[in-house]
Amino acid sequence: MLKQVLFRYWFLLFNLSIVQLSQAQTINERSDKAYAGLMHADDKDSVILLNELVLYRLNDSLPRAKQLAYQAVKTAERINNKPLFAESLINLSSVYMASSQFDSARIALEQAGKISGSLSSAATSGKYYLNLGRLAYKQKEYKEAINFLNKAVIVSEKEDNHILSGSAYLYLANCCRQLNRKQEFIDFLNKSDFHFQKSNDPVQSGPFLISLGIHFSDMGMIEKASETFVSAIHACEITADSLYLGYLYCNIAGILNNKPSDINSEDYLLTALRIFRNLKNDRAIGYALNGIGLRYFSGKEYEKALLYFTEAAPLKEKSLDWQGACFVYCNITELHIALKQPDKATLTIQSADSACKSAGDKLSLAVFLQSKGRYLMANQSFEQALDCFENSIVAAREILNQNIVSENLLAISELYEAKGNHSVALEYYKLYTAGKDSVLGESMTQSMAALKMRYEDEKNKTQLTASNNNKMTSETGRYYIFGNSAIIFILLLVSLYFFFRLKGKATTGFRSLLNMNDRNDGIIDQSKSEFSQISPDKATKPMPTKEMRNEIWLQLTDLMEIEKIYLENDLSLAELSHKLNTNTTYLSKVINMVTHQNFCNYLNHYRIDEACRLLSEPQNHHLTIEGIAQMVGFKSKSAFNNAFKKNMHITPSEFLVLQSIEEEQLA
Repeated sequence: MLKQVLFRYWFLLFNLSIVQLSQAQTINERSDKAYAGLMHADDKDSVILLNELVLYRLNDSLPRAKQLAYQAVKTAERINNKPLFAESLINLSSVYMASSQFDSARIALEQAGKISGSLSSAATSGKYYLNLGRLAYKQKEYKEAINFLNKAVIVSEKEDNHILSGSAYLYLANCCRQLNRKQEFIDFLNKSDFHFQKSNDPVQSGPFLISLGIHFSDMGMIEKASETFVSAIHACEITADSLYLGYLYCNIAGILNNKPSDINSEDYLLTALRIFRNLKNDRAIGYALNGIGLRYFSGKEYEKALLYFTEAAPLKEKSLDWQGACFVYCNITELHIALKQPDKATLTIQSADSACKSAGDKLSLAVFLQSKGRYLMANQSFEQALDCFENSIVAAREILNQNIVSENLLAISELYEAKGNHSVALEYYKLYTAGKDSVLGESMTQSMAALKMRYEDEKNKTQLTASNNNKMTSETGRYYIFGNSAIIFILLLVSLYFFFRLKGKATTGFRSLLNMNDRNDGIIDQSKSEFSQISPDKATKPMPTKEMRNEIWLQLTDLMEIEKIYLENDLSLAELSHKLNTNTTYLSKVINMVTHQNFCNYLNHYRIDEACRLLSEPQNHHLTIEGIAQMVGFKSKSAFNNAFKKNMHITPSEFLVLQSIEEEQLA
């Protein structure tokens, strides 16, 4: 526990100046400020603001990001501003890549590269090479990607652009992972982590830190993953980035499920699910549901696990997340095996095979082959099962996923045990345990290497500060810097001692997260109003049981999504409670517990979604905004405008403008 306190204090000191300099705002605040600026900006400033908004919308609304990117490109071309035209095309290529439109992304980048003098800016050229590298990586041209990414590193490190450097190093790590270059993979991960920790923009660094944490976790480097996830929480809290905070909770819970711990992973998973349901992000909802299913599966609560898995699978397919669909179907297959339901297992392993082929990546292949091996082993097809396990190991080693390698070694040990060959089973079990031990040792080594890198950087800063002390007129300020440097130095030395003393306690890295749980429950909303917290005086009132809560929620969902009761403009909490045969207190609590919203905000989410659908359809262009407001259940235009702005971050009029721009581009 002391180790975690030391680490968190050191991390806060390390980032103190960063937070103060950046004066970090939430994503909503930044977004609102940019939208407000568009109303009065000239053409040049409009392009700059539009490109900023593309960044914010990439993660929560690809259609909106595409609209904004089109508008930026069109405006920059019209005013003949070549640098901004190139930057807008580069941002458009990011949107295309996020939509898997790789040919369109390549065309946009080629067009940006042909604009004379457009890449004279270091920032623009760095983004250009980064996106060329990303595109090559996504198209599995790894060596070409490395060439472009190295150019991005050269440019970004000259300019001290830590986000760009961290991004380039992360993609270099991904390339090395695919090429099975283990040491380079780890080195690049550490360099990427180093730059993101130094970044003064938590809006961009938070999601990348989560990716880094997942990579470290896949390698079995739990201690390093723990530190990175703590840093990611810090970034996501500052920006109120609820989407990535939800993903972060899921990954923390995944590690806790696989390691001995007294921390309840279910709290993190349910919190994540509430976040994702509120955001109505099908891909993310499926991610959380799969995580909850895995938790129940590991606790042998198979019927509960099956409920969550079966809800997750269609959401993964609907969102075209074929890798996620493969994982879910593999989990369902292994669950049917545990329940001794071979016919059902046969159907789901076929679904997993189809999803794996659609995904087309090595991770999906490794997971699928492992589950297929267990399926064949359950059917006594031992030789075929052994082939699957061995091929899964090959695929996992190619992408440097030590966890899957270890799981397959354990499965092979169990296979030989089932065949009655105890000596061979013991040998594979020894390989399994040896692999786990070596991974833990490597985790500690890499944690120490990263800590040393940070310490050297702080030491250099301290020396630079000391050499410039004659420029400081304030004696108090001089003592302040010396004092903080000394504190950091002492804490680092003590941290080094406790790293060695406490190595092997892999899950202690998350104990500090338990202390943050209460305050993190309230950070989920985007503006501290969408997710209402239960106050102490309300907490003493009767709470519906879990069974009652589930029944109320399912009936409520049917009323909202099938009967569309939210279209009634006089719908009240009391009337809805009556329809559900419950009381207002229970219904209000269920809505709050599942969505972290009050009744009014919950209702308005459905109404605004329906309004967006109506506004987007050409056959409704003759309708006024006020008319659509009444159609979706609002009694006044002002109430509709306020709710629309709160949910969509733009006004209905701005939404129509962006919609018309997209229609022009598609025409």
